[in-house]
Amino acid sequence: MAKLFLHVGFHKTGTTSLQDALNRNRKELESQGIIYPKTRKFRAQHEFAWSVGQRGWGWKQFGGSQAGPGPARRMFKLIRSSKQNLIVSSEFLSELSPEHIKKLSSSIGDKELRVIFTVRPVAKILPSAYQQEVKNGSKLTYDKWLVRVLDSEKESRVRTRFWKRHSHHLEIAKWAEIVGVANISVIVSDESRPEFLTDSFFELIGASTDSFRESKKDIVNRSMDVAEMELLRRINEKFDRNLGWDEYVASIRSTIVKTWTQSVPSENSPGRLANPEKFKERIDQRVLEVTEGIKALGVTVIGDVDSLAKTSYGQNMIPESIAIDALVEPILARTRETVLDSFKTTSLLKLVLKRASKNLKRDFKRLVVKKQRAI
Repeated sequence: MAKLFLHVGFHKTGTTSLQDALNRNRKELESQGIIYPKTRKFRAQHEFAWSVGQRGWGWKQFGGSQAGPGPARRMFKLIRSSKQNLIVSSEFLSELSPEHIKKLSSSIGDKELRVIFTVRPVAKILPSAYQQEVKNGSKLTYDKWLVRVLDSEKESRVRTRFWKRHSHHLEIAKWAEIVGVANISVIVSDESRPEFLTDSFFELIGASTDSFRESKKDIVNRSMDVAEMELLRRINEKFDRNLGWDEYVASIRSTIVKTWTQSVPSENSPGRLANPEKFKERIDQRVLEVTEGIKALGVTVIGDVDSLAKTSYGQNMIPESIAIDALVEPILARTRETVLDSFKTTSLLKLVLKRASKNLKRDFKRLVVKKQRAI
């Protein structure tokens, strides 16, 4: 019986690097009998996850997109009809409700379902999750964001979203109750051995990586440092959301943020964001809950589950200035993007007009020939 491997997250646990490897080696995987479905926009099957969960992406009231039933319908059709094993990956699948998980598991035909989770210490996820919030337009400082996430007395949109994504033990338990404990595997990342996550993942799905294409070594994809994050936060304070999500992505995320994260950090970089010591007690409590919760589930764990309890703390020195060079390239990148978009539009228009002209000439000749024959 063919298998469906469902990689359902979690967010900020190395999912992007795994999805990059899957996307880059799609043909090699297919030669080994494993299908990694193509998508229109992403390296992973996010649109499928959004479609199953009936949710959207971006600023809902300012141009964000809402997924319809189409992506889920097409993916389920592919899964049911394929005679080969398939791997579907999206960290947004970890956010599905029990009802949506049941719908998913009942829509895959006779495929044998295997669910894979990737996890890392929650204490290390906190700064990374905050950075993603800032990249999505948040105006909160890290301290204020942490208060909202960790304050057990008050419910907030920020707190609800974070723990929905990172109460790993509860989310795994939710899936286990529906698909069965025996069908779930959890891979614990090991930051001292970056290859551990990838090697364990591909071994789990039965894929040989001997002939895999590696990612380009010269491409940098790093986290923003404290100065860059603070600058972006202040930009968010001034950005007019009425301009819409697409404009924010085009003018901020795809230029300024992309330029920073794909460049080598400055020698004067103040370093990455750290968890402040004053939040130690609350963070330690949450970390222990997640770690002990996973250990009690009885699922297959690959790696050192106790490493999830590791935490570290520090002090964040927010600078009041940033190097001019850090701003020059994003501005140029935006200019190049605008010119390229204009060029693409002009080229497309020329192509359309050229084809229209050619078709018009052809139709005119046919009309003349018909009239001559009629005469």
